[in-house]
Amino acid sequence: MGLGDTIRICLMAIGCSSTWVIGAYDVQFENAKFARDVYSSRSSILIIGDSTTNPRGDLTFVSYFEGMILELPESVELCGFRIAGSPGNTGVHQYTMYSGGQPNQLVGGGVYVAIPTDDVAGQQVAIPGPRNEFQIIEGGALLETGRVASVGITNLEGIYQSAEEWATGSTLVLRTSFLISDQASSLRSFSLAKLSDHDHDAGNNVREFDIDEEIDVQLGSSRVGLEYVDLAFPKVPTSRVGLLLRGDSNNDDGDESGASLAWGDHVLFREDKSLDDIGFYLDSISVGGYTAKDHDEHLDDELLGDYLQQAPRQVNTLMIWIGQNAEPDEWNGVLEPIWIERIERVTDRAIAASFSNNLAEPRVILCTPPNANAVYPSLRFTAMNQALAALAEKRGWGHFDFQSLIEQSLISLDPSFLGPGAHPSESGSRYVSSLFYSHLDCIRTDYNGDGSKDFFDVSIFLEHYLNQNEEADLNGDRVFDFFDVSDFLTSFAQQCD
Repeated sequence: MGLGDTIRICLMAIGCSSTWVIGAYDVQFENAKFARDVYSSRSSILIIGDSTTNPRGDLTFVSYFEGMILELPESVELCGFRIAGSPGNTGVHQYTMYSGGQPNQLVGGGVYVAIPTDDVAGQQVAIPGPRNEFQIIEGGALLETGRVASVGITNLEGIYQSAEEWATGSTLVLRTSFLISDQASSLRSFSLAKLSDHDHDAGNNVREFDIDEEIDVQLGSSRVGLEYVDLAFPKVPTSRVGLLLRGDSNNDDGDESGASLAWGDHVLFREDKSLDDIGFYLDSISVGGYTAKDHDEHLDDELLGDYLQQAPRQVNTLMIWIGQNAEPDEWNGVLEPIWIERIERVTDRAIAASFSNNLAEPRVILCTPPNANAVYPSLRFTAMNQALAALAEKRGWGHFDFQSLIEQSLISLDPSFLGPGAHPSESGSRYVSSLFYSHLDCIRTDYNGDGSKDFFDVSIFLEHYLNQNEEADLNGDRVFDFFDVSDFLTSFAQQCD
């Protein structure tokens, strides 16, 4: 009897059900649950780590984050994702563009703020993610035209294959996080204007804005943290959107010499998906020099909590992706215990930030990063993988081993997979992301998480299907029908690596 016959018989049989115990296979169970959420467009992910952002804007370095958007399966509905936030970062195929402002007034890179503590000196912490700052220089003034174009998305098709279909006729929202500071030099009054030129032929033009509809913004000053501002683009004719960020609302910088304004990443999302709380959402943050030590010391609970609150869909999954970069006290030929201790502290801090903001506890997926250039010994990644696997088992978290997934270093597989340093090229990033999605597609029907697919998984799927549990809604359309059975059969038949 074939699997199709088994499914048809079990669907008609009231007694075709099963109970199962989850214990020894917690990690695999969490991996499979995550895989189902991705393919049914239920995942809202925040990656915390290194090698998932591109703060320098090198077009030969395509971050794994960008690869995950480039390779997103067409069947997965998109809610939104982070847009490159640094003025030097033009992204894949220059999908973002910056314009305006004098070079000595626009600064990209780390922006730190002193968080008040019992210690008079305070604690220096970073805004999550790549960040930017402009400062009005002494006696200077920002340009009247194109004073600071914070971001213009000029080629969204360059990073998302279904961008035009996704954007056209929809209301897109560009969300920007600004830093609230108690520092006297912090600029709290400024204005935003929307990009008005949506023509595909406009190329990199980000100098035409709806100045007549400028939005005056006044940030709070009663606390230190983040505050977000939305610009909505109703029924855009194409996927070209952007905003102009001015020094202040009246364009008079005379009384503001030395004042500065800092902002974090931009997020682009479809308003309808956000309101309905559906669709795949992907964000990625990193701080400092990207090591576990940097994240442990500089990722602030309050700022992270503010950042989580600002996601257009509540983050339900944390991916901890730290290991490409390491401090001498973390790796000196041997992986030191401090590394995994820092990973656990960073993860617990993110979970606590969710709780403190009345958000549901997110699923945790620990990630062993892929080795890119073979300069770092494979032994290092093997040791990291073993430490992460043990931590995941101890805490009941998921764990994906990208290093084993690619089997070698990227450069050993294909020299064109490597960009600058230890970072992937576009083809390398897409290769890793493609393997990742294929792996997720295969394991999503391992319902009991025992590492194999058999009658027990069929039985569990059928029980979910008959009870109309979302775990059987494999395509995420909120309907239980033949298409879910078909997805199950296709995934079930695959042999997983």
